[in-house]
Amino acid sequence: MLTGSLDAPIEIEDSDDVFLRMNGVEGNLAVSNPENVFTHQPIGNADAPTDAETTVRGDLEDGYVQDGAVAGDLTVADAEDVFVPAGASRVGTTRSIRPA
Repeated sequence: MLTGSLDAPIEIEDSDDVFLRMNGVEGNLAVSNPENVFTHQPIGNADAPTDAETTVRGDLEDGYVQDGAVAGDLTVADAEDVFVPAGASRVGTTRSIRPA
C-alpha cells in the first residue's frame, strides 16, 4: 500500500490488481502493459515515463494508492487489472503505454 512514505517517481510492478484513490498521484500516471484498465478518465498513448526512484515489486496480489500517496509520477507495469477513478492523477493525465 502506498501511503506517501516512498520517493517518487514510483513504479509498481507485476501486481495482480492495483486500486488508485482520487488524488492519489500528484504527477502523471503511466499504465504499462496491463491486462485490463477500468477507468473513468480518458486514456491516451504517451512516451515512456522517467526512470523510477522507487520500485515496488515481489509477490503482490493487490496494490493500493491512497489519497496523496505519490508526490510525483507513478508507473504501474505488467498488472493484471488497474482500477483508476476520475481524478486519480492531480494533473489529469492518465496514460497507457502499450508494448512495441
